[in-house]
Order: sequence, then structure tokens, then C-alpha cells
Amino acid sequence: MESSKWVKVQNNHNLKYRLDKHKYSNNTEIIMAKIVEDMVAIKLSKIAKDDAPAGQSIITDEIASQLEAVAQELVGEAVIVELVRG
Repeated sequence: MESSKWVKVQNNHNLKYRLDKHKYSNNTEIIMAKIVEDMVAIKLSKIAKDDAPAGQSIITDEIASQLEAVAQELVGEAVIVELVRG
């Protein structure tokens, strides 16, 4: 019988996960996994008058949350969705 667990390994800027399989004979078999990433950018712009207050955000926290939820539904549970605002 064996048990397995994912272990997070971080060296400098590299983030990897490894699957450690521990057997009763104290042999450890390590299988490395990699993270597959895709990034999509959506840029929103609007025209404002010169005297309009600066720093007014187009995307509210509610809209950001909804965008993240829709993306998560589209890609499924096995994918981690992170919304980056800037």
C-alpha cells in the first residue's frame, strides 16, 4: 500500500510541484510535475472629459469577481484562475 501527496517546491523564482510516493520499504519515488500557464489580457478603456476625476476605475470589485467566476466555470475545477488587476 502506498500514499501520495503533492509537495510544493520553490527555488528562487521557479515554482514546481512534486508527487512524493512513500512506500513501506522507505524508498521514495519522486515524479516531477510542471505548471502549464496561459495568460489572457482584457483591456477596458473609456473616453472621459478633461475635468473628470482621475483614478476612477471602470471595473468594480463585483465585476472583477464575476469575470473570475465566469473564467473558472469555462476552464473547469482543475485549473486555478487568478485575476490580476492593474
